[in-house]
Amino acid sequence: LTLTQKSDGKWYELARMDISGSTGTGGAGAGWVHDGTKVFTGLPGSGYRDLDLSAFVVGEALVMLRVINTATATVDYDFKADGISDEGQGEGAAGLNNLAASRTGYVVLETASNSIIEWRTGSNQATDIFLEGYIASSTAIQLGTNTAGDYVATLTDSGSSTFVILNSGTENASVTISLNQDSIDDEHINWGTSTGQVSAADIPMDALSGASFTTLQQMQNVFHSAGWLTGGNITDDGDGTITVALGEGLIRETNDDTAPMFFTHWPAESGANVNLTDNDINWVYVEYNSGSPRVIATNTERTDFHTNILLGLVQASGTTLHLNTVDKHTVGDHASRMIRRLKDTMAFSQVTGGIISATGTLNFQVTAGDFWQGLTEFSTNAFDSGSGTFNYWHIASPTGFTQIAAQQAIDATQYDDGDGILGVLSNNKYGVHWVYMEVDSDIDVLYGRGDYTLSEAEDAQPPASVPEPITTHGFLIGKIIIKKSDSAFTQIESTFQTTFTGSIAQDHGNLAGLTDDDHTQYLLADGSRALAGAWDMASQTLTNVNITSGSWTGGAITLGSYTGGAYVYTLEDSGSSTFNISGLGGETAIGTIELNQDSVDDEHINWGAGVGPVDIADVPGGTAGVYTWDFSLGTMTVPSRLANHEKHFKFNLFNPNSIFDTDTQVCFEMNLIASITITRVEITCDADPATEVNIDLKFLLMENVRVIKY
Repeated sequence: LTLTQKSDGKWYELARMDISGSTGTGGAGAGWVHDGTKVFTGLPGSGYRDLDLSAFVVGEALVMLRVINTATATVDYDFKADGISDEGQGEGAAGLNNLAASRTGYVVLETASNSIIEWRTGSNQATDIFLEGYIASSTAIQLGTNTAGDYVATLTDSGSSTFVILNSGTENASVTISLNQDSIDDEHINWGTSTGQVSAADIPMDALSGASFTTLQQMQNVFHSAGWLTGGNITDDGDGTITVALGEGLIRETNDDTAPMFFTHWPAESGANVNLTDNDINWVYVEYNSGSPRVIATNTERTDFHTNILLGLVQASGTTLHLNTVDKHTVGDHASRMIRRLKDTMAFSQVTGGIISATGTLNFQVTAGDFWQGLTEFSTNAFDSGSGTFNYWHIASPTGFTQIAAQQAIDATQYDDGDGILGVLSNNKYGVHWVYMEVDSDIDVLYGRGDYTLSEAEDAQPPASVPEPITTHGFLIGKIIIKKSDSAFTQIESTFQTTFTGSIAQDHGNLAGLTDDDHTQYLLADGSRALAGAWDMASQTLTNVNITSGSWTGGAITLGSYTGGAYVYTLEDSGSSTFNISGLGGETAIGTIELNQDSVDDEHINWGAGVGPVDIADVPGGTAGVYTWDFSLGTMTVPSRLANHEKHFKFNLFNPNSIFDTDTQVCFEMNLIASITITRVEITCDADPATEVNIDLKFLLMENVRVIKY
């Protein structure tokens, strides 16, 4: 056999060997021998066909040894190359067995269909193996185990078209491995963190055609926000400065909602970057700073929440600092935080339904509803106490609650007085009944804890303590107010439509503090509070008025309309400080009108001078009467028109010396009015006549004249 060099200068091909005959046992040395001239000489042998390549320098000129088996008999080939020999039984036309090759050379096997190839282990295995032909399925291909410097892996068919790669070595050259989608998962690949490694930007996400965001990194960019994760505590140094601890967070490189999002770490800071402005508010941030995040304090609040992470606020007053470290943008574990906050601040929220209304006699119904608890949505069924039942609850003694099961009507006579036994409502008082819905649609009603007026019932707030079923999975949907022994509810309030705050009582008698004197804008019935300003009655009329002191200024005073036998008069202000007295009539007996000097004098009464002015003669006389004039100056003449009537005149003189510097005279000249009979004259002065005034009485044929001294 002659080895001939191929055109590429690397391949040598062993000429085709047709091996036939029966097998047998041959002696040592039988087979093919290389004579050093690249010519193989066949030696006689019985059954064994050996090819000894021990003298051939494999790996230089001889790059590949190709053996083609077309023998029909079972043949054993013993290849010796580079001093390595491996023997075994062949499979004849069905295949080749026990082939060993040089570590540095190549062996290419061309076998018949469905052949079996077994590569045995040894200290010197082939580094690269090319298999041409059919490899049976569900059969493991053992390439060998890894040794230092070798790039050998084990591929094992698991039976489900999945290859497990084990014992990978280190490869110097870049190698591209194409992996089908279902053939590998994250447990089997360590992407590493160095430059050029697989990143989140290389991992695709399911996306429809034309989508702008298609990778794992882009999901990070659009779904998360810049903010604080851990660390970053702000510490008061005690001297007007602060120290900010190292920490971790998320930050963007630009002020854009979809800019790349990075996990970030910042070092501790206590230097000039966090110097505080005294007597001012200082915001403490972590800023992107071109990819080298740092902590910084500023007295200006920033509006860019993408490239800045707020850690807290510091108000500085000299060496006294006020720290707010809770006002930071917390983004870690955000779903759990939202759920916890919702449960703590608004455990249940209504979407629709759950509204209470009255039905039947003291029955109520609730509409079906949709609600949220935290981030979980649920629905409740409609309820009607006319056909269904609810659980009543009240406080037990000494602790806990008493359940009254299977109830249908609201109790109109009792309330929870807190002693473990229901109390009886007082007459005209109101009971409150709190209605709760459980997430499984059960209804609970909690007795109110007061014997209320209506306004108190409306002001009542939900009880702080409730039974365990309500605590664990119930929520308030409303309250029912009912007056004692009524057959219908006074009112129903829904949690979702009404805020339980104070309201106006429908009955004034339900107000508290009715006897308290604390409404200073109102007059009191007992008259003990004086008016603080003018009282405008508009077109209204005062009746049954009795004015005993004070004065009336401006406006008409209508005392009433005249009726037979009544002494009713109308005083009207004419606009010139003059009162006109009208409405006198229908009365046979005229009483005495006394005008005191200090209240009315002649300047305020204009008798007039023309025809028909008020005159003494105009005053109708009766069979008897008393006429009184108050004056301090002048002479009054009684005309004869008063004849044939006995009259009684009174004169009141007040400090006449202040008017006259001579004797004051009160004169009755009877010669002018001889027909008048004067029965008595009384003169009253406020001074001692003997020392202050000289009263000269001149009269004719008159008796019963006297001077009355104050």
